[in-house]
Amino acid sequence: MRLFGYAGTLRPHWFGVLHALAKGAAELGSRPSPLEGVAVLRRWLPQAEQCAPEYEAWFLRDIAEYLSFSRYRADAEAARCFAQQRSQPWRSEDPSVALSNALVQVNLGQPEQALHILTTTPELAWDPDDSIQQRINETSVWICALEGCGCYADAAVWRERLAHTLQQHGNHRTPWIVRRLAPSALTLVSAAPGE
Repeated sequence: MRLFGYAGTLRPHWFGVLHALAKGAAELGSRPSPLEGVAVLRRWLPQAEQCAPEYEAWFLRDIAEYLSFSRYRADAEAARCFAQQRSQPWRSEDPSVALSNALVQVNLGQPEQALHILTTTPELAWDPDDSIQQRINETSVWICALEGCGCYADAAVWRERLAHTLQQHGNHRTPWIVRRLAPSALTLVSAAPGE
């Protein structure tokens, strides 16, 4: 990352690398460290704004998400609003924008708003052809939103899907975004035959 500072103008694909570094800082390890991810993203936000506005919007959405997992809830809401503003050009074509917004809403204790976003974004319906990571991300938000609204039977269906997805995931470590749903999300996996 120090070498990036000498690069001058960064090409857009390098912001994907920086995003991966921030994600690793926030999500890897024995416990989540969302503020470490925020620090990485904020450090490179001015360059993203200057060189790659689509990555600036992505960085802002991740900052809002990571802050929503921390004690800085008011900052998360402000970051969410700004991220949504800056994401406007990509909002209609990228369901990740809607998923990010729903995640922040559910983390801020607004499951009704999150569920509205999820149910009005057809691309966020269950799709077994999505990547495993995409299914894990979407399913965890659906579960939190449904349970937050008292829709436990519907949430149970998504939990079963999550258990099946995690079985497909193999012997890899369970992502922390899923571990926060424990114990019930993981009970289904440990009770599965052959595990």
